[in-house]
Amino acid sequence: MTAVGQRHPTGLSLAFNFNPAQVRIEDVDSEEIFASFYKTYAHEPFGTVTVRNLSDKYLEGRFAIEIPELAEQPTEVDLHLPRGGTERISLLANLSPKSLQVRESSQKPMTLTASYTSGVLLLL
Repeated sequence: MTAVGQRHPTGLSLAFNFNPAQVRIEDVDSEEIFASFYKTYAHEPFGTVTVRNLSDKYLEGRFAIEIPELAEQPTEVDLHLPRGGTERISLLANLSPKSLQVRESSQKPMTLTASYTSGVLLLL
């Protein structure tokens, strides 16, 4: 039973996204990386990824692969996506000679990023 005058706090939250994502990274397929082949991965892919254009417009941008513990900077490639289409990208990485210092098998984090220019909404 609720006492008279007692309050129960409630809330409502709404979120609007005026700039939804227009690109989706999907179907990531990667193989094991071996430190002794660190130079090879700059020109021989260790996997593939599919990037999908969710919009009805042609998009250009950049695709980046970042492996912080093995590469000093991200490896980037140009991205060309037809409207509503996909592009299959080979995973390449410019690994650092420091990767030779890894002595045991382990999983390392890899970040995949697709960037593009989107329309700008100006509210007055």
